[in-house]
Amino acid sequence: MQKSWRLSLAVLSLPVMAGVGSGPIAAQDQGARRVNEVIVTAQRREQAISDVPIAMTYFSGVDLRSASIDDVEKLQLLSPSLTVVSATGGPATATISLRGQVQDDSLITLDPSVGLYLDDTYVGRSSGAMLELFDVERVEILKGPQGTLYGRNTTGGTIKVISRKADPSGEFSGFVGAGVGNFDAWSVEGAVNLPIVKDKLAIRVAGQAKWRDGYSKLDVVDFGTGLVTKTIEQDDVESETYRINAVLNLSPRATISVTGDYWKSENNGSQVQNRFGDMFTGLGFARSSTDFFRARSDIEPFSKAEAGGVSIVGDFELTENVSVKGVLSYRKVDSNYLFDTDGSDLPAVQAQLDQETDQYSAELQLSGNSFDNRLDWVAGFFYFDEEGDDNTLSRFLNPAFSPFGVPSPLDPFVRSPFLNVDFLAVGKNKSKSGFAHATYQVTDRLDFTAGIRYTEDTKELIGGNQIGGTDIFTGPVGPVCLYDPATPGLVFFPDFTCQIRPKDKFSFFSWTVGIDFQVTDDIMVYAKGNSGNRSGGQNIRGLDAVGIAPFQEEKATDVEIGMKGLFADGQVVWNADYYHTFYADVQQSIIIAGTFPTSATINSGDAGIDGVETDLSVAVFDNLTLSGTGAYIRFDFKDPMAVRAYTPKWQASATAVYTQPLPIGEAALRLDYAWRDNYTFGNSVAELPVSNIKSRGLLNARLSVTVEDFGLELAVFGTNLTDEEFFVRGETVNPAGGIVPQMVGEPRMYGFQIRKEW
Repeated sequence: MQKSWRLSLAVLSLPVMAGVGSGPIAAQDQGARRVNEVIVTAQRREQAISDVPIAMTYFSGVDLRSASIDDVEKLQLLSPSLTVVSATGGPATATISLRGQVQDDSLITLDPSVGLYLDDTYVGRSSGAMLELFDVERVEILKGPQGTLYGRNTTGGTIKVISRKADPSGEFSGFVGAGVGNFDAWSVEGAVNLPIVKDKLAIRVAGQAKWRDGYSKLDVVDFGTGLVTKTIEQDDVESETYRINAVLNLSPRATISVTGDYWKSENNGSQVQNRFGDMFTGLGFARSSTDFFRARSDIEPFSKAEAGGVSIVGDFELTENVSVKGVLSYRKVDSNYLFDTDGSDLPAVQAQLDQETDQYSAELQLSGNSFDNRLDWVAGFFYFDEEGDDNTLSRFLNPAFSPFGVPSPLDPFVRSPFLNVDFLAVGKNKSKSGFAHATYQVTDRLDFTAGIRYTEDTKELIGGNQIGGTDIFTGPVGPVCLYDPATPGLVFFPDFTCQIRPKDKFSFFSWTVGIDFQVTDDIMVYAKGNSGNRSGGQNIRGLDAVGIAPFQEEKATDVEIGMKGLFADGQVVWNADYYHTFYADVQQSIIIAGTFPTSATINSGDAGIDGVETDLSVAVFDNLTLSGTGAYIRFDFKDPMAVRAYTPKWQASATAVYTQPLPIGEAALRLDYAWRDNYTFGNSVAELPVSNIKSRGLLNARLSVTVEDFGLELAVFGTNLTDEEFFVRGETVNPAGGIVPQMVGEPRMYGFQIRKEW
């Protein structure tokens, strides 16, 4: 299109600041005066970011390193409206909230509301989704429903992580790096580009390993004696990441890229503390230590996770104006973690979440331009097939325990002090969709965009919930069926176990319509409406007809206006947007109280969301850039008792980057401050007094020196420099009984890094 050069040329001449439409640090190489043009693929084709009428944040690989953002969770520091926390007790499982859209459980039948992509592969599960941002080319965060181009489960938006690829036209090149830090932290990493056949074939191999002692201490207690039997460190790190990519240029118009990746993490889990105290006194709970990062438990937690996959991407230019792209992907995730659900030394309840899934996906895209390059279009098909086990193994203190009771068919567990309640499931999910999307250049300054997608989903569940115990005199009892005998579709087996096999289908349309107008060569405004859907599914942890009732798909319809612009001769970049979301049949995960507290996903009615996002950057001097972001969200349910979890009303960040030329190269100092308002981890007004996470501000810094002749970078860094103490998430397990587990946040971290490039 002709329009793309106008604002892009202005970006090329912009001192210091990020590309238009990006975040505060996009395309900013340590404060350099010249900003490279940023190219993104937000609309499934390469475009200058200034031409994309979507609210989005962009991070280059350099941005991530300079801001000390090394995993998906830390993206929230500098991206408006984004909140990322790990699951309670499970550091490898991601809970991602964007513009108030959040998946707050990790069941195989419950899909994400924010689509996460690793290169061209959709990551279907939140387990194993806390990706390491290592050897990454860029990250694109697209905000608002992306249902037309990215399909189901993108009601909140999409996060795209694009790794660095092999370069057949490049030289033998790469990097090695290492780091040390407090809590005996160590890391090593490296990557190498290997041209095999000049301009034809190359391979890129990358690897990273990280270790760190835990910053939390857990005293494991024998509840019978009250004595501490051992102390372990939690919130420790032991992970490995490997990636290999091969690029083959079959011809100047045909390329095949094959990527394989593997990630493994094993540690003692994230520390969970009961809000009311981690030590049971007989009358209630109290804190066992004045150390914020020390707690007690009756179990020894753990967390193990592995994830990996293979993808094949083929790009072919059929004609000068038409291209086809095919993507075949396989991905496997195995996550297993045990945590103390009551967050104390009382053996009240514990849970082990074990999930193993295999997913296959295929996508075919046909794209091109027509009518003298005035029409850009893309159409295609997507197929997704997933199957896996999802088991929650729980242990509860038996409230009816009586050592001298007489077991009966009505209560065979009366002499069992603990009850093993197992929620066992096999999930089978399939999705297929077709889509079309086009942008037409009405005039040199006005574009019109429209798109549509139709999706069909099938969800099948094999559930076998059961209960067992250990009689203090006779030994193991059960397991036997846990479902209410009146549950529809229940099938009993001779060993007294049982199964349900519900199967549900969902279908829906997603659409987008928008216009964007170039007011001047430096300012673009846009208005659009679009929709996205999150598929429905079944409840795994239900006990009766009500508990296993399927939840329906939810739908988010967005109306958004925005502006992207350069001001003051390119010294100022300012982007802003306002959106309103009509949110129908909102999916919420709730705790169901009872003898065995369980969780279920329900449709809690309709809601409206109003939000404002902005980012601003000012090139104060040749070597000083100041930038910031801000976001406001107001989430209003029609049900006055409902609230939205993990959705702070206000978020803000500020960044300063100062560079100084040196005889040997350059020194760069970066300061980041990220603040977020208080938020809740509950879903009810009644839970607010015990589910509030206080507001916090985190100060990070990094000082680096580059030695150009040697391709060397030396850096010192610090995060949470003021050593704030805070919680990040929790669960309202049993507030009336004084059980509300919470998870601690990361304290001050600091260290030294060295990196050699060639």
